[in-house]
Amino acid sequence: ALEIEAMMKQPAPPAVEYFTSRAREEEERMKEAAKRSEGGNDGPSAATQHFEKQKSMKAEMVKAAREEINNKPAEKPLPVDYFTKLGDREMEEKARIAKELADAQCPRGIANFTQRAEEEKARKYKEWESGHGEMSVATKYFNKLAIEQEAEAKRRAIEEPEAMPAAIQKFSMEAFEKREKQKAEIQAMKECKPEMAPGQAYFTNEMLAEKQARDEENARLREAPPPSSVATAYFAKEQSKRALEIEAM
Repeated sequence: ALEIEAMMKQPAPPAVEYFTSRAREEEERMKEAAKRSEGGNDGPSAATQHFEKQKSMKAEMVKAAREEINNKPAEKPLPVDYFTKLGDREMEEKARIAKELADAQCPRGIANFTQRAEEEKARKYKEWESGHGEMSVATKYFNKLAIEQEAEAKRRAIEEPEAMPAAIQKFSMEAFEKREKQKAEIQAMKECKPEMAPGQAYFTNEMLAEKQARDEENARLREAPPPSSVATAYFAKEQSKRALEIEAM
């Protein structure tokens, strides 16, 4: 034990002293780095500050969005078939315009027979709906029952409509308003066309002038066609003779 104590009191070799001092320096550096990472005197790093700022901004945006939703008055629930009926009315309006255009261009005789056919079809359908005609008792009963059920379903759809889910209503209304806004913008552009660029206006005017000149030339040729050649006149005469011979046969 005395020998061991004497050896411990002796100075360490230079190599041991060197590596021991290196180990102490490394330990001090690690302690200093840990202290900085835990928020020491130097504070958090720039990257940490950036992400903390982004996180706080996101939290504020979420909070503002929630407050806006909470303060917004509740929308009136719409029937589940609200947009279906809107589409049906739009299609009916388009069909009405197309029918008026067709009726305006339709000859009177065709319009008369078409109206008669529609009246006959409506009469037959009314007979079938009321249960008259050649129907058995069972057919009349079930026909009447189906009509009553259909009327009841229509009444319930009007008086007690099924409400549309809030989420579907929200996104559907946003899409509908966006589509209506686009339609209004397109209609406004049709009514008030924007001015063309100088180059586009130049070539467009040139094209319209050439088209007008061709139309005028074609109209002049239709009114006063040029004289046909001798060969054309000869073959036209031979063709008329041949047609007369065929009729005589």
